[in-house]
Amino acid sequence: MTEPLSLDRFQRLLAAYGARRELWPAAEREAAELLLERSSEARALAAKEDGLDSELAALSALEPELSPGLSRRLAEIPLRQTRKRALWPFGRVWIPAVAWAAAAVFGLAVGNFAPNDDASDVTVAVDAAQPDSDEGDATDATALDDDMTELALGSLDEFEETP
Repeated sequence: MTEPLSLDRFQRLLAAYGARRELWPAAEREAAELLLERSSEARALAAKEDGLDSELAALSALEPELSPGLSRRLAEIPLRQTRKRALWPFGRVWIPAVAWAAAAVFGLAVGNFAPNDDASDVTVAVDAAQPDSDEGDATDATALDDDMTELALGSLDEFEETP
């Protein structure tokens, strides 16, 4: 047969699980019931806890009664709150702005401090071989390529007009 619980342990059991015996731990339930049979002080503690349990159950069943005006005002709270429209919905605006500014500064620095290659220093090997065919289109295409190459290398003498 099991030994009854101490009164101190029984009190902690009541405080933790309440007076309903089915909620008590199975390992201690038999010992607690044995203490209830033998001790009038344990029965008094259980009766007090049972009264507290019934009061709490009655309070949880109550629903607060709100006046219709208060209920309406509570329901309108989300409608009255103005929402701020963000121009940038992805968080802080300064982070991408700083990234773009850094990229622009880097591009300007590279563009200003990079060595300047003059177009006159560049030599381009152009295959000037004439095609063997008698068609004039191929010759015109080669001449056009030569003109475009000259234009790209900076020779604009033909296109500039001197007043």
